[in-house]
Amino acid sequence: MVVISDSGSQQGLLSQIKRNEHLKKLVGENGVGEILDFQWYRDTGEIKSPEQIEEEMTNALPDLQEIATVMTMSSDELFVELLARVEYNESLREDISTSTLIQELTNRALHMELLCEVATQLSE
Repeated sequence: MVVISDSGSQQGLLSQIKRNEHLKKLVGENGVGEILDFQWYRDTGEIKSPEQIEEEMTNALPDLQEIATVMTMSSDELFVELLARVEYNESLREDISTSTLIQELTNRALHMELLCEVATQLSE
């Protein structure tokens, strides 16, 4: 254990050791305490354990098969699928969520915008 004294005196060193021993009792022998993220509580006002929050976040994420399917589709296919859902309330691919379609189209648009910006800077 490394102990750093504020004042450099023996009195300061002893008080620091006592403080460290008190902290060790609070957090356990390995010196690792439980760290909680209160962002969920701030956002929702609900008190949940970190395990419950992690499970809900994991369940909310699209599965890998859905992501792989969307990534193999062309931008035109993505756009037509989204248009069919918005305009006609129909779906050609019901295995893909609308939020995943929007996310993939947004990612592609941002990449195209970045590519155009870089190309513009190179031509100047």
